[in-house]
Amino acid sequence: MNKLFSTLLKARPSLTHLPRRYFAPGQKSIQLDDPYTGEIIDEIPFTTLEDQQSLLLRSRQAYRNFRSTTVPDRIKLVKNIADYFRENKEQVATEITRTMGKPIVQSREEVDYAVERTEVLMGMAEEALRPEMVSKTSNISKSVIREPIGTVLILSSYDFPVISIVNHLVPAILCGNSCMLKDNPRAPLISKHFENALSGSDLALRLFASQENVKQLYTSHEINYVVFMGSLQSAHDVYTEVAQNDFIDVQLDLGGKDAAYVAGDCDVELTVQTLVKGAFYNTGQSRNSIQRIYVHKDISGDFINQFSKKAFDELKLGNPLLDTTNIGPMAILEHVEELQEVIEDAVSMQGLTILGGTPNTDEHGLGRFFEPTIIANANNGMRAQSDQFFGPLVTFQDVENDKQAIELINSSKYGIQSSVFTQCQDRVDLFSEKLRVGVVNVNQCPRMQDHYLPVTGRKVCQKILYNSRHAFDNFTKLKSLNIRLDGK
Repeated sequence: MNKLFSTLLKARPSLTHLPRRYFAPGQKSIQLDDPYTGEIIDEIPFTTLEDQQSLLLRSRQAYRNFRSTTVPDRIKLVKNIADYFRENKEQVATEITRTMGKPIVQSREEVDYAVERTEVLMGMAEEALRPEMVSKTSNISKSVIREPIGTVLILSSYDFPVISIVNHLVPAILCGNSCMLKDNPRAPLISKHFENALSGSDLALRLFASQENVKQLYTSHEINYVVFMGSLQSAHDVYTEVAQNDFIDVQLDLGGKDAAYVAGDCDVELTVQTLVKGAFYNTGQSRNSIQRIYVHKDISGDFINQFSKKAFDELKLGNPLLDTTNIGPMAILEHVEELQEVIEDAVSMQGLTILGGTPNTDEHGLGRFFEPTIIANANNGMRAQSDQFFGPLVTFQDVENDKQAIELINSSKYGIQSSVFTQCQDRVDLFSEKLRVGVVNVNQCPRMQDHYLPVTGRKVCQKILYNSRHAFDNFTKLKSLNIRLDGK
């Protein structure tokens, strides 16, 4: 291991490098570091309990004032979000890059995509929220309307800090709700932009609170829905605690352990290009990165060689603020150590390190980087095949046939999305039916999902739904109107 990283991992400053459980008891602030330079960007104070309660009261009042507005009026308000992020794109993108290390080109792409998604949801709102007339006669009408659910608490993530908020905040507000945004410790500056975009409305109020204080929010009877983005273990805790609040609903955006199957008839050049991006975009620090690739044995050797060459030639580690960089530093120091352990486990079980495998710095000695890593000869006993991790690591495993590929993909407890690379319609139909995931991609792996298709999940990921007209389902309750009028 690089000597610099050995020193960093032993030191592990409790504030500067944000350990996995970010907050110590009694801690009043965190120091946010730049994962490339190591310098302190800012010291972020926690929202006090008193201020947190004040924000909650403001959010509740905003909901009461807003819930009866028309959908066209809500669309006009949400347009301010799209306009704000379009106008402040460079500032927001730079903040993303400096706080979590995402290459600047990809940060700009995220802001652009977030603006586009906001506008797509705006365009869907009137149709999605229109009352449904079930039947109508001269004196009896039966219809269904949608009512907002109240105040929504969104616990955001750092991998896509802007678009992950847009996914939930925008449909929630279009439905007539108010939102409170709890910033992620690794991206604690982003929610303020949404608050600024909707300035004066109190419909998107930002807070930065310790886990203990947040618990008091989502067990409060004033919160009506919770969106959580994070790990499986934390999701168990949140789900249990939220259940104390009148059994309100909760969305658990856990991410997945996404897999791809490369069939023998695939377009090799297209598949290599697509999967290199799918595995290493955002330096693999994504809840929907491709982490497992299963390749038909007949083309395995040649495919892995071409994939490795493409990764070696095109992935450039360096200063994430430069347009030429496409591998940035690791947002969280402990994830460097975790990747090292996962790779050591794989090698101990006959895994072959084809590329990378070690922490590193750039040519200037800066950044907590991990080299893009490819492990071949993987098997499902390895942690690399079962554990969810954040970082530039992908595994390859040979398969005999389609049936084995389906079994191996489905062996994961996660089930958000998988990709299949083939030119055969019968194979597409087979995998579409048999894969236990919410999204099946064929000859592609979208890095920020499709605006028009719902993202759903299976197994431990079944409490997830965003994108498309179905995104509005989370933030409304149905009310049936059965009306008979026999008057003159």
